[in-house]
Amino acid sequence: MWHMSTRPKRPILEVNGESLGCRIRRLRKAKGLTQGELGEALGVSVRAVCSYERDECAPPAHVLLPMAEALGVDIRQVMGAEAVGEEAEPGLERRWVRKLRDIQELPERQQRAIMQVLDMALKSNG
Repeated sequence: MWHMSTRPKRPILEVNGESLGCRIRRLRKAKGLTQGELGEALGVSVRAVCSYERDECAPPAHVLLPMAEALGVDIRQVMGAEAVGEEAEPGLERRWVRKLRDIQELPERQQRAIMQVLDMALKSNG
């Protein structure tokens, strides 16, 4: 008799609380791509991209480099490793680097709004 396991599914390649699928989705949206556009760039179906983003399966190894290129990031970022250049500021806390990276992936208009808020906060403390 077949029965479904009640064990919760573990996220694929979770790093700093973010699964591989969540990273792919975040990077794809930051690049302004649809699942179809990413799939086309990778030579896979929309269903495959959807499966990657839902952590139902991991992308095959041969897809990872083209994925990073399509998303405009280093493959280490797709895999959840430190962002390129993150080590350039050794005194900067990792949580700030992650936040800055997230802000950098927002649309330009939102980035400007955040910069204005930061500038006002820093001037009021100066």
